[in-house]
Amino acid sequence: ACGTGVTAVALANAIAKNIKGKNETAIKVLGGNLNIKYNYDGETFTDIFLEGPAKFVFEGHMEINN
Repeated sequence: ACGTGVTAVALANAIAKNIKGKNETAIKVLGGNLNIKYNYDGETFTDIFLEGPAKFVFEGHMEINN
């Protein structure tokens, strides 16, 4: 799941529906359920948090030569 996209959708929804105050939006995605918490005063978003499951999906190593 793309946390950035999910967060953008939740905030755009708040703007479109004029949802002000301290809020929490739940969005179901392929990777699980994500919760976006935020505060919106009608102009500015503050205290934006994305919560949900995290999974280790990749490990890599890179050698850098000068």
